[in-house]
Amino acid sequence: MRLHKTLDKLATAFYLQNLNLKRAFQIFDVDGSGSINTREFRQGFNQLDLGLGYDEIDDLMALMKGSNDQTGEVSYDRFISTLDENLKRRHEMNSEALGVQDSIMNKIKEQLSYSSETLYDAMKLYDLEGSDNILVADLPRVFKRIGISNIMSHIPMFHKIGGIVAGQQSIDIMDFTKKVLQEIKLRTNKFIQLRQEVMNKLHSIMKAKELSLFDLFVRLDKNCSGRID
Repeated sequence: MRLHKTLDKLATAFYLQNLNLKRAFQIFDVDGSGSINTREFRQGFNQLDLGLGYDEIDDLMALMKGSNDQTGEVSYDRFISTLDENLKRRHEMNSEALGVQDSIMNKIKEQLSYSSETLYDAMKLYDLEGSDNILVADLPRVFKRIGISNIMSHIPMFHKIGGIVAGQQSIDIMDFTKKVLQEIKLRTNKFIQLRQEVMNKLHSIMKAKELSLFDLFVRLDKNCSGRID
């Protein structure tokens, strides 16, 4: 759905620009009336340069107006509550989906690192004709062989990674192996990058508030248990 993609794009842009909803509304509400009309809404998003097209901006405006709107404008409370609710929901959904996918990819990486058998080797066992191809139907067996037992619900993800289209009967082993290993490497690099970004933000906060690691720990350890959940 286009609106979901727009909300994802909006959440990412707000995060990268360190922009909150209250500040965004102030930028949009040029005349200080406490509400935003369609013209202000479009101009505001263009000014923020978040990379949204007019159709995407209109989708957001329609979301905030709601089906019962008669004024053609969006109030401050409506702007904050609607965007906050929807951005949080999209963040939770994406985090959950990506978390599961990352876990599966990490599990495959771990299983392969502990095994003397590569993904290519595991796939070759089902290449009964020696053509360097296997049947699409055999893919779940490949992953079960390398130790991924609950794989069936994740097969569509691997179809997407491997470029397998509807109706396709066979898989090129070398090509599929290359794409899966590239995906594992990409997700690993993203995790490392994300971890570094979090550490940089944490360091900036600590520096700005003149906190030591001990001070930070004390603040986070609200129940004084000597550890942080």
